[in-house]
Amino acid sequence: FYCLTFIKSSLLSLKMKATVTVFLFLSLFGQSFSLYRKHILVTEKMTWNNAQKYCREYHDDLSTINKEEAHLLSINPEVNDEYFWTGLHMISNSLEKWSCGNFLQYKAWSAEGEPQCPARNLRCGALDRKRNIWQPKDCEEKLNFVCLKKP
Repeated sequence: FYCLTFIKSSLLSLKMKATVTVFLFLSLFGQSFSLYRKHILVTEKMTWNNAQKYCREYHDDLSTINKEEAHLLSINPEVNDEYFWTGLHMISNSLEKWSCGNFLQYKAWSAEGEPQCPARNLRCGALDRKRNIWQPKDCEEKLNFVCLKKP
């Protein structure tokens, strides 16, 4: 049993505006397991570093997102922006990590392939909601973002 909750919030009000809960049933080696992850969509545009600081102060960290969660975010009617920050960032030539320090397991780069030695400051990863792929972005660009709240 796998439960995923998306909460849309704003820095200005710090109130939950909408909650969408989606249940997915998965099986691991033929046995059911339970996991509850809460993703908080913050509708206050920030740079990647400021978004990370905010998530670490008020929640746990910027979100790590798997394939199913990326799909759910892409079809969620509460999510309006084309791009939003995730915990994804590049630390060297095609070496990607999540904000929490874990290496990337699920990769969803565009058909052109994953970035090699990111040019300029394109070292931070946003989810392209319309195409459901990772997009390298300038870390100084201001986007809405998704924080992770662990159980």
